[in-house]
Amino acid sequence: MKNRASSKSILFLFSISIGIFSFLGCASEYILLEPTKIEFHHKLQQVDCTDIKITYKYNILRDRGNHLLAKNEKSKRISLLAVLIVNPSEDTLYFPEDITIISNDDEIIPMTKKEAVGALVAKYSSNEEVDFEIETKSGTWYLGTGLLNDYKTIISNKSFNDEMKEYYLMNSIILPETTVSGLLALPIQSNSPLTFHLRE
Repeated sequence: MKNRASSKSILFLFSISIGIFSFLGCASEYILLEPTKIEFHHKLQQVDCTDIKITYKYNILRDRGNHLLAKNEKSKRISLLAVLIVNPSEDTLYFPEDITIISNDDEIIPMTKKEAVGALVAKYSSNEEVDFEIETKSGTWYLGTGLLNDYKTIISNKSFNDEMKEYYLMNSIILPETTVSGLLALPIQSNSPLTFHLRE
């Protein structure tokens, strides 16, 4: 009987834990940006007198429902963009070495992936305060929403970092006759106009 009561207590605790994890998952789960599937609304810009064309899209974090990261984006005055580069030429293109980004007559230097991830990821509190005490016949069990939130934030941050590793455009090589979609963070506010030029 004692073992059965203990099993029921553990099952009850496990059910509550799953419920809390599920709630937190809905609240803070990272939603993949998938830049290769994004629809670009800006017209493709011809880069100087070449056949190379580039377009971009702002507010991709917000549009995908990653509101916490979008909030960090706004507060840090940076923008994570999806960028599409079409290179129909016979030349290999190195990004950003071969491309200059201009906004309001100023050259904009893209952020490194490390800088972008560090600025945008959700911070976790490492808060181990006990929020729930559950009395059972097998003893007292303790749960903390701080710990659960931290766990979910770590998982979400890892998903974001993994996607940035796969799609971040810094130090990219765009081969001849290829089209590339990726992510790029710029130290500018959302919706600033951009033009692209070949670096001399």
